[in-house]
Amino acid sequence: RKETNDAYSKALCQSAEERRRGEDRLLQQLEAVQSLADHATQYCVEESQATVAAIEQRLAAGLKEVTHSGEELLAQHTGRLANCKASLEQLEQDLCIEQDARRAMEATLGM
Repeated sequence: RKETNDAYSKALCQSAEERRRGEDRLLQQLEAVQSLADHATQYCVEESQATVAAIEQRLAAGLKEVTHSGEELLAQHTGRLANCKASLEQLEQDLCIEQDARRAMEATLGM
């Protein structure tokens, strides 16, 4: 009976030792997975930051280009408006001259 108890105790100790080694392996694997996850997360963060920075640069360049184009268009339209205003003023002067001439003719004819 003592031999049976000794064998049983030995088997229990071996089983406990194997379980402990298995737990240690699982813990090491878990730590390795966590390390990989941390590295992957850091990589994703860095890539995202780089992508955001590149997008911001492109947006800034696009905005600068649009602003420059807009300024050019504004200058062109401002020039055209100035020309239209000058033409309108000239037409008003011509109309006044024609109206004065018509009144003068009417006054002459009416005499």
